[in-house]
Amino acid sequence: RPRSCRPSSSCTTSSHRVTQDENGSLIFALAHGINPAFVTALVVGLIAAEVRRRSDSIWPGVLVHVVNNLVGQLIALAVL
Repeated sequence: RPRSCRPSSSCTTSSHRVTQDENGSLIFALAHGINPAFVTALVVGLIAAEVRRRSDSIWPGVLVHVVNNLVGQLIALAVL
């Protein structure tokens, strides 16, 4: 692997990168707890991981997380 390659870059093997993304998404979901939000957190984690992979930056994935939280808060406020 060339020295300029970062672990998250396209220099890593495809299957290794997918495993990292799936594991990271599972950890993300588990950090939110085993509760009704678990499945949503897992899906958002997978989407954020894919966005991170495609952009090679963590910030678009952070934006996915912020938008998800904002939508959830707006729905919660609408229900009250």
